[in-house]
Amino acid sequence: MLGISVELGTYSVKFLSYKIDKKSTTLINSDEVVLEYDDDYLNTQVSEDSPVDLVLWNLQFNTIKNYLAQIQVDFQITMEIPSDLVSMRYLTLPVKSKKKAAQMLPFQIEEDLPYPISNCHWAENLTVKGEKTEAIVGLVKKNHFEEFFNNLTQHNINPNILTNDVSVFDSYIKKNASEFPSSFCIINIGHTTTRGFYFHNGTLVSNHTSYVAGRAVTDAISKTYSISLDEATIYKHQNSFLLLEEQFNQVNENQKEFAKVMDSTMAPLLSEIKRWDIGYRVQHGSTINDIYLCGGSSNIKNIENYLASKLNANIHFFDPYQSVDAQQIDQDNRLRRKFSQTTALSSSMTSKSKLINFLKGDYTLSSSSDLPIDSMAFISVRLGVISLITCLFFLIQGFLANRQTQESQRYLSSLYKNAVIKDNISRSIIRRSRRNPQVIINKLNQKNKLIEQEVKVVQSSLQTNAFSSFMGLLNLISGHNIEIIKFVAQEDHNIDFILSSDSLAPLESIERKLKEDKSTKWFLDLNKNKKTLSGGGVIKK
Repeated sequence: MLGISVELGTYSVKFLSYKIDKKSTTLINSDEVVLEYDDDYLNTQVSEDSPVDLVLWNLQFNTIKNYLAQIQVDFQITMEIPSDLVSMRYLTLPVKSKKKAAQMLPFQIEEDLPYPISNCHWAENLTVKGEKTEAIVGLVKKNHFEEFFNNLTQHNINPNILTNDVSVFDSYIKKNASEFPSSFCIINIGHTTTRGFYFHNGTLVSNHTSYVAGRAVTDAISKTYSISLDEATIYKHQNSFLLLEEQFNQVNENQKEFAKVMDSTMAPLLSEIKRWDIGYRVQHGSTINDIYLCGGSSNIKNIENYLASKLNANIHFFDPYQSVDAQQIDQDNRLRRKFSQTTALSSSMTSKSKLINFLKGDYTLSSSSDLPIDSMAFISVRLGVISLITCLFFLIQGFLANRQTQESQRYLSSLYKNAVIKDNISRSIIRRSRRNPQVIINKLNQKNKLIEQEVKVVQSSLQTNAFSSFMGLLNLISGHNIEIIKFVAQEDHNIDFILSSDSLAPLESIERKLKEDKSTKWFLDLNKNKKTLSGGGVIKK
């Protein structure tokens, strides 16, 4: 899917088309559409119901709408909210959990707000560092954001991410911190504002705004040479330059006069940059030695040497193109500097986005989706590979399962030939078991239960020891001439007997001994006529 980064400017709207493939950003096309308006147009359009911002937004949104209408493929938009609507907060929270940090944010924000927090809309980016969480928060007055948001949706513009320039540079530097020194700043010289972004050890720590920018140069040229703003704009883009003090003697009077005009125009901006640098030095104890320039007005000739001399710093041009494939767009450095910010925005889409997104809560658009954007071809290839691996997995599983089934069938066939199975299992059950082996298992379980019951019966019968009772009686009659006529021991403790003798003496002796036996309860009957002793007893447990 095509990605489009949009930068809203007061002079023009910039569009940068790109594609992401395997976490690599390829720039496809860059377009700049100049907004056709002047002060007379603004004066006729501005009213109490339509302030300057609203008139400008309508121009910008109509430009975006007309541009997008020409695109014939699916696309996703990432754009920036005007920087003058947003105020930033840089907070350090004493927790290492993003969830807890997010809960603390409203209280931290409200401490220095000049109005209730309920009157503002905010978005944040949280980064956990050790035991602390660093937060960059963008705040917009709710009525201003609602006006911007409603105007955006009325033009049927549905971006996936609505961020701001602070978050764009913050996200880019976090990804590429190793390519920059520990202390540096990025100066983006635009049409109506110059923006400064100050970094310390790869972290954005402050941002600043100056209203000395390209428009100030145009106005100065127009007033000095009494030409129209359009003519002054053309001259600025094609011929403007800055001179070092030692270069004034090397040019003619006209060039010297123009350089003085430029010098006086840039002086307030230089003073503000020096003031920003002092604030950074006080806060972090280090000096800014490296400054990176970008923006359309950074194309003024000799600006690099001029700022290096005035600010006593190393001046570089900010180059986000080294992190993307930019072969398909214009190679002119002057044009590329105009698109530095949109290029940094586009390159931030290759991984999980660290961008602040103001489209949240009540302001979420239905077309919003998570980035990064992958090309459909790459997604299709990945899905194809995953599908192939899944199919191979199931084919292997099916092959192994089929082989195990065949081995089981062969084992069952040999099992059915076993003599024990043939003698105990009917043929009908064997036939049924070929389809459902559980049948024969159930039958064998039934047989097993019957065998277990028979074993228990045998074991219980072995516990009955009637012979021990018989031996006990023999011990009593040993040494006497006594005949055992009857002896029955139903269990080891139930005894019934009849004894006979030629005389009563031995029988009376046995009777006496049995009565003395306390372990058995005896029922005895001595028949003196028949000379017999009958009885029964129950052995006490």
